[in-house]
Amino acid sequence: MLTIASSDSASTWSNTSSSSTESLTANTSIGASLSSVLGEVAPSTTITSSVIVPSTETPAASAVPTVCATADKVGNATYTFSNTAVGPLFNPIEDIWFSEGFCVVPPTDGGSPPYLPCSGSKLLEFVPPSLQSSDPWAASTAEIGVGPNFAKPCFRFDLYEAYLGCDTQGTTEWCEFEVAAYTHDESSPYEQSMEWAETKRIPACNTFIQGGCPLVPVQFEGFTNMTSVLITLHVGLEPRVWWADHISVGWTDNGCDAAQCRDETQTKRVKRQRVESALEHGVWHWTRGGLERLADDYILRAAK
Repeated sequence: MLTIASSDSASTWSNTSSSSTESLTANTSIGASLSSVLGEVAPSTTITSSVIVPSTETPAASAVPTVCATADKVGNATYTFSNTAVGPLFNPIEDIWFSEGFCVVPPTDGGSPPYLPCSGSKLLEFVPPSLQSSDPWAASTAEIGVGPNFAKPCFRFDLYEAYLGCDTQGTTEWCEFEVAAYTHDESSPYEQSMEWAETKRIPACNTFIQGGCPLVPVQFEGFTNMTSVLITLHVGLEPRVWWADHISVGWTDNGCDAAQCRDETQTKRVKRQRVESALEHGVWHWTRGGLERLADDYILRAAK
């Protein structure tokens, strides 16, 4: 049963591997550290806009369609991060992958983020790679999806809800999240836009610098039968850091054939090169004094 309490092309998920990690040829400190933690595999778009007003009411759970009674990977799930190690999300949570820039916070030595987790003591943070690098081609878009399983129809999923917040320093009044659905086209080796997107506007937190901000629940309609969802945040014209918790998803097809397909698919893990790159260039997280680099220990633990 898929329950948890804690991208546009085939290359988007190239940080994954379905085989045992190969040995490093160079005798480096990075290689020595990795050897101890990396083991074997275990055209136009329809856009709608809505303004989200915080509510104290809890929305009713989405109805679950007919579910195969003999399979494990069926039904809906709400992803929280209380039981997830602090650091980058190299590997999937169950079968859902998170692109570069996502990190579970806060680190023990880095202070508290401005937003409160919905439950527990940790939440998800996205620092756009464009804020971490001088590379003009660095991405500002986050991707959540089924990663290397995008070509398998049994891995299509739906997005229902997420609790969101963003960096609203200054005179900012709104956070605008552009959310677009993608799916795999069997006639192409790539994922394609489903021509369905929404712009979600949520109010800024007036006590952002002081902290203690609540995340805002955002519901999604029409985000179904997807292989990935792309999220781009703009505050004014700028990319900013944003936070999330309690991300609710579900499998599109819960029939026994699809569920068996998921159950029989080997879980893939991060490629060694992706971890090497993180150790070389760093993984960054938000602090009130600016972005700071996480200690390498967090990267190594996340790679296990």
